[in-house]
Amino acid sequence: MLIAHGDILRNITAGPNGPSVYDWKNAEVRIFHFDEKSLKTEDCFLDAEGVVAAAGGYAPTSTEMDIKDEHRV
Repeated sequence: MLIAHGDILRNITAGPNGPSVYDWKNAEVRIFHFDEKSLKTEDCFLDAEGVVAAAGGYAPTSTEMDIKDEHRV
């Protein structure tokens, strides 16, 4: 089990094309498995099996809030 903020989860669930763009809900449970094709490589990726449970709404991550604050005039 892992409990983390969305910004961290996007990096942990990154794929060959970079960080995940999945919008995590405030309380969400997902199942992941290691991608067998990348197990013996320097980059080991995860494959999502699916959502087990989800509650709460979507909210901006701390990074998204920081970006919005930087662009305020």
